[in-house]
Amino acid sequence: MQVLTAWNTPVGWIVKMSPSFHADWPSYYAAVSIQPPRHTLIRTLTLFERERRLDAQARSQPEARESRKSEATSARVLRAADLGCGNGRDTILLLERGWQVLAIDAERQAIATLRDRVQKRARHTPNLGQHLTTQSCSFADIDWPASLQLINASFSLPFCPPDRFLGVWQAIRQVLQAGGWFCGQFFGDRDEWSVYDNVTSVSRSELLVLLQGAKIIELEEEEYDGQTATGTPKHWHIFHVIVQFPKATSGEILTEC
Repeated sequence: MQVLTAWNTPVGWIVKMSPSFHADWPSYYAAVSIQPPRHTLIRTLTLFERERRLDAQARSQPEARESRKSEATSARVLRAADLGCGNGRDTILLLERGWQVLAIDAERQAIATLRDRVQKRARHTPNLGQHLTTQSCSFADIDWPASLQLINASFSLPFCPPDRFLGVWQAIRQVLQAGGWFCGQFFGDRDEWSVYDNVTSVSRSELLVLLQGAKIIELEEEEYDGQTATGTPKHWHIFHVIVQFPKATSGEILTEC
């Protein structure tokens, strides 16, 4: 199968003529069932909460109270999406931190497992499940809410086929509020799975184009020989990303690495 993907980069057209990738998701979910949330999400929540405290302090100043009154009211509701939520290792952390979460996964088993885990935790944390909404669909078919403050995509966007990827990324940028956050991983172009026609990989220059206009908080590149969660040897090439989209329109890429 041949897939043509247009990137607005010096690289131009990317052509993939390889077989499709087929994952054993049930085995993967079992292998990571006790793993903690991803470090990119943990750091993003820490930064978000710090920024929120600073904003609250600014609003407490007499001259800012009236002008920011309505803004403070809307900021009390925290809305996030977890793309490729899997068994919920990241979703549950968001729920426990007080977020309303839209959890999305194409695998129905993943959604069922997540809901079961949330129900069990709700015995100790009342109302936990009331803040969870789920969709079992591909990323291209997401019914997006009007706006979000955070989108988490831990090792999930690479499994969006190249011919749908740009549309999904544009939707992510559109739905994030001004000042909204994105965290997750992208496969680099030297990743072993980049040859598959239903896997999206990017070079560093292509990734910077995708992130154009965002404040780059973290852009960590890893490349090594290792193994998958289920023990299969694999060459990894990964970009770990945390970005915040500007509160005002900007054409610059700002870095804070």
